[in-house]
Amino acid sequence: MKEAPEELNQSASNVWHCVADASGRILIPADLRNEMNVESGTPLVLERDETGISLRTYEETIRQIQAYYMAVSPPEDVWSDSLISERKREAAIENAKYEQQAIEAESE
Repeated sequence: MKEAPEELNQSASNVWHCVADASGRILIPADLRNEMNVESGTPLVLERDETGISLRTYEETIRQIQAYYMAVSPPEDVWSDSLISERKREAAIENAKYEQQAIEAESE
């Protein structure tokens, strides 16, 4: 008997079959749940695209989003640092306004 090519065996090992019940629920096979570290209560994300539905853990989704933004963000520009600096500048302006108002109120 002829063996399937190795790449076919690898892709077939990433395929699981399941059936939706009357309520639309599906049972994730135990070996896939174990592989994905999915336990009862684990947040999951379903994403529909042109080829079907993909299932990821919430943590994996966050990692993918972070990796995307790390790839598109210039390495010297840390957005969180820029945001913090902007908020500090705004706070300094607000503080100066309140101090000026307090001085004006005392002189009246």
